[in-house]
Amino acid sequence: MVFRLLVAALAAVTVPSVPAAPAGASTPPPVLNGGSEDYAGYITQGGSATYIAGTFNIPTSSAGPIDVWVGVGQSGSSGFAQAGVEMLPSGSGYYVFPWTFSINPAGNFAWGPKPALAVTPGDTITVTMTLTSPAKWLSALWAVTFRDDSTGGTWAGTLVAGAGDRKQTEWIVESPGMSDAACGQTADGWAGQCPLGQFTPVSFIGMAQKGHISFWMRLVLSRGNQVEAVPSWTKTPLAGFQVSPPSPS
Repeated sequence: MVFRLLVAALAAVTVPSVPAAPAGASTPPPVLNGGSEDYAGYITQGGSATYIAGTFNIPTSSAGPIDVWVGVGQSGSSGFAQAGVEMLPSGSGYYVFPWTFSINPAGNFAWGPKPALAVTPGDTITVTMTLTSPAKWLSALWAVTFRDDSTGGTWAGTLVAGAGDRKQTEWIVESPGMSDAACGQTADGWAGQCPLGQFTPVSFIGMAQKGHISFWMRLVLSRGNQVEAVPSWTKTPLAGFQVSPPSPS
């Protein structure tokens, strides 16, 4: 989720070669490498998306706050919408909850409906987002579903976002902004970013989206010279990938 107006810094450094496709087959979209101060995972750039889905595991442990989510639209722009799970260290355990979030039609960051679904560390979660009102003037309505595949629990609701472009879709592990002085909160109230620290790997499977894909961007989360989360490399991100902390040096 986003607590401050921040567009992830994307820096394409290499464009891996894509093998020639067999005759009659389409060439898969290329995968570029990039970086972000907040996100680790894969995003797409292309045409207007109308559906996005993903299945992921909640970490079993994490040294700091961590979010795992799927979404559509670029951070900071109209049309941005997300659905996922946050895990916060709390005492000797964790506080874990599902959430929805968007930039609403007024252009403000806003919480969406809070899913009434109990989740715990280690659970496997499936999230879907389906656009139901593409022709609205100022708003886009997303039908959002959560399913805890570990318990069978489900939730469904509607998330309202601005009617901006939907050229970007995301499957992300995030270091969330926290309103906590220990995480670098500024005097004017901007939330600071807590380091992720060590966390158990997050796997994304069962990924799907409807909309043209021009290319993929693989994002490594790093701040300064410190790498905090690394997605596995794949030429076919929809087949799944894993996000892990860097290997100890």
